[in-house]
Amino acid sequence: MEREILTEMRRRLVRVFMDMVVLAELMKRNLMSGYDVITLIHKKFHTLLSPGTVYSVLYSMERDGLIKGMWNERKRVYKLTDKGEKTIKTVLKENEEIHNFMRTLIGRSLARKAMAPPIKMRACAQRKAEAPLPSLTIGTPHQGCPRGTSARQRQQNHYHLKASA
Repeated sequence: MEREILTEMRRRLVRVFMDMVVLAELMKRNLMSGYDVITLIHKKFHTLLSPGTVYSVLYSMERDGLIKGMWNERKRVYKLTDKGEKTIKTVLKENEEIHNFMRTLIGRSLARKAMAPPIKMRACAQRKAEAPLPSLTIGTPHQGCPRGTSARQRQQNHYHLKASA
């Protein structure tokens, strides 16, 4: 029962935030087709969306000026517009505010269990290397943080993103 509920919640969240997933991925890549979006979401979130769902969102994003569609041989591909780039940068920059809103929306105790940690990352003393670019994948707390680092500090500041498969 729990697994079905979590699977349904994952599917709903992916559908709701699919536009942000597409914008974030287009920052990494230059072009993506609808098929690329379906494949990305399936690999990254283990959720298979119908082409109708994906193309509906892509067309809506194109109408809103977030992406621009063009024909590349026999398939339509999309690229990020200036408005789309500004939008995703703002979302990534204001991640903590969005995270707090989601906690308020579903309740603090539920949010701790259900929500991914903030995307914003800071390097801890054990990890001097440059932090990777923000991603929308779920992270895990860094286990090698120095002694004396409170659980709250680790929760807020020391999340390191999992490598995308």
